[in-house]
Amino acid sequence: MWLKTILNKIANTGIYDNTPFDVRNKLRVFNNANFVIFGINIFYISIGLVQHFYLAVWVTAYSMASCVVCYFLVKANKYKIAFHYTVWYGGAFLSAFSILFGGANNSYYYFLFVPVACNILFDKLSVTIGYAVLSTAFMIANIHYVENYAPVYDVKEWMRLFSYPNLVFATLLIFMGVRLFKEENKKYALKIEEQKKVLEEKNKEITDSINYAKKIQSALIPSESEFNAHFKESFVLFRPKDIVSGDFYWAVKMNNKLFYVTGDCTGHGVPGGFMTMLGISYLDEIITEKNITEPAEILNALRDRLIHTLKQTGTAGENKDGMDVVLCRLDLNTKTLCYAGANNSLY
Repeated sequence: MWLKTILNKIANTGIYDNTPFDVRNKLRVFNNANFVIFGINIFYISIGLVQHFYLAVWVTAYSMASCVVCYFLVKANKYKIAFHYTVWYGGAFLSAFSILFGGANNSYYYFLFVPVACNILFDKLSVTIGYAVLSTAFMIANIHYVENYAPVYDVKEWMRLFSYPNLVFATLLIFMGVRLFKEENKKYALKIEEQKKVLEEKNKEITDSINYAKKIQSALIPSESEFNAHFKESFVLFRPKDIVSGDFYWAVKMNNKLFYVTGDCTGHGVPGGFMTMLGISYLDEIITEKNITEPAEILNALRDRLIHTLKQTGTAGENKDGMDVVLCRLDLNTKTLCYAGANNSLY
């Protein structure tokens, strides 16, 4: 259990609450690979000490130190530097082993891992292709060197068997890198699916709530048939932008006088919908309850009512919620029309 806890802690190094999911994916793969490389280095340092290959021990120690440097770079949230540094120090380290041991251990096979790692770590295709070309060039140069130049160390025949662990380690790194990346992508996809379901549920709740608000708003706004009862040859074009409308129309008949209002409120959707309901309820109060019938006086009263309700004082930076209104009063006896407007013309 404690070993699993340690391994999880290493894998999650540099991953914080604000770390993007795609970066978390890369970091877990990188941290795991860095840990495996550190372990491989311990293996070869042990062999080097036993065989008195002290120069090789120092080179491997540099690789181990680089693993530690990358760990702290990732921990300090400088993972991009760690990614690039790993590619460069890896090339130098593998080339050094080719010089020291020639083709005895086939260490240049590790260059096969570089394009795989770059595809995982780097988003820019140009960077990945650049490093793939560079690693190929390094590998060709290493093969050319071991075929044409003598190694620093005279390796015994039985030690050539260590080329097999190198092949195993290289294959393991490639397999582990791809496998971890696949598993992390699967977790990422599941996380997205979970969040998608949550968003869909929230969206349904919000949409249902807004649709219910629309029913309330529709109950306050006259239906087209009610409107046509006042104006025989007429039609209504009413198309809310966001389910609930920030605009409204309203009509009422009182004392053989017909009042008609069109309002354009600030905002759309729910905020605009609140304003329309305030406007309609205040107009009904002003005209039918307070019996104010002069269009200009009605709009002045509406303005005062809204300023009081919204607690507007006129100070700088304050919200400017309100509405542009057209109000008409048609006297059915005299057939005269009286109009008043607030930031709106008659038509």
